[in-house]
Amino acid sequence: MYKILLFKFTSFDSTLFQILGNFLRNIGFDVRLSNEIIHLNASMFNWDRLQYDGEKVISYINERYSSLPYDSLIGIGCIDAYKDNEDFIITYHKGKIGLVFTYRLKDSSIDKFLERVKKEVLHEIGHTLGLDDCKNPYCVMKEVKSVKDVDSKGDFYCTQCLYKLNINNKR
Repeated sequence: MYKILLFKFTSFDSTLFQILGNFLRNIGFDVRLSNEIIHLNASMFNWDRLQYDGEKVISYINERYSSLPYDSLIGIGCIDAYKDNEDFIITYHKGKIGLVFTYRLKDSSIDKFLERVKKEVLHEIGHTLGLDDCKNPYCVMKEVKSVKDVDSKGDFYCTQCLYKLNINNKR
């Protein structure tokens, strides 16, 4: 069973955080929730773009937490981020660390917001456990470039990705 640490790098609703943890446990992951918030510093913020530099954020977290005894460390934060020449990013991963930037996933419906976050958390877990982006349009591992793409992709791993992960699907 894969060991997952779910953590926050900004404030995130405690109830939704618990729901995410339970969701991942029901799939078959061994999940620990860290309620401590990892604080980002101003040097990671690009004042010209009014966004966080995703590379600086993930490098900061990677330096401090990659040695923890988990298969996957997934961070959630309500910030707007970018990398390289992209206007924005929704997720970013490096090694066993995956980040979900929820700023652009917001919706007037809490259920829609939570559905989007679940998809992107599963996507990042997949990457941290060795999966690449998937061509299957219904797979949660399908690469996204917009919130519309998040909404249109599936909410779980396709058969091929699930086989590669080799998890006990309790869904």
